[in-house]
Amino acid sequence: MKSILTGFGGVLTLFFVILIQATILNFGIRQNELDTAMNNAMIETQRVLYEQKEAFYDNNNDNIADSSMLITDNESYKDVFVKNLMQYIDSNSDIEIYFYTADNEKGLLDVKAVANYTNLVGKNKAYESRRTSILDSIENYNVTITFDIANVLQVDMSDTRNYIDRNTGKGTIDIKIISGTVTGVSVDKSDVNVSYTMDGDILRIQLDNVQSDIKVTVSGQA
Repeated sequence: MKSILTGFGGVLTLFFVILIQATILNFGIRQNELDTAMNNAMIETQRVLYEQKEAFYDNNNDNIADSSMLITDNESYKDVFVKNLMQYIDSNSDIEIYFYTADNEKGLLDVKAVANYTNLVGKNKAYESRRTSILDSIENYNVTITFDIANVLQVDMSDTRNYIDRNTGKGTIDIKIISGTVTGVSVDKSDVNVSYTMDGDILRIQLDNVQSDIKVTVSGQA
């Protein structure tokens, strides 16, 4: 009898270990899906805006192939992002999208997505992802800069402008930090050099050798 109870206890322990591992793995898969979807949606939305601005400057509106993706104001800017985002979400999570800034004239998009789901043990879980992107001006350089800013940092990007020199790939980005402390800045391209300084409440990011779309990650602490 003792052996049976011991064996049953071992099986039960193994079951809970597997259940916990599966729950953690499921959460990680969902978080990775949302992060990837946010990155892709940012890039694709900014490409749509860029192509429309290019068509406008060239007086060639035939470049705009899909009228449902036409960006005419801030609301349609948001709509295009949502359409791009949802095509990358395959899980059954409920997604809520919060727009901090959506300025189609400046090409500035600051968005957070919060996803909710019921895990394997019946508990409601939430995870989130926030991305900020600035489309470089049409006359300067065809590049999209996407920002992954730590949630503990509160920033104001309403007046943020970036300039990338088409010949050298050098650029400077100024971001106003409202609260929190910046602890580091990195990029997702190994051949791009990045450095930063703080000038009062202004985070000044220096980039060198930017040749294509990049993601800038700003880490920080409260």
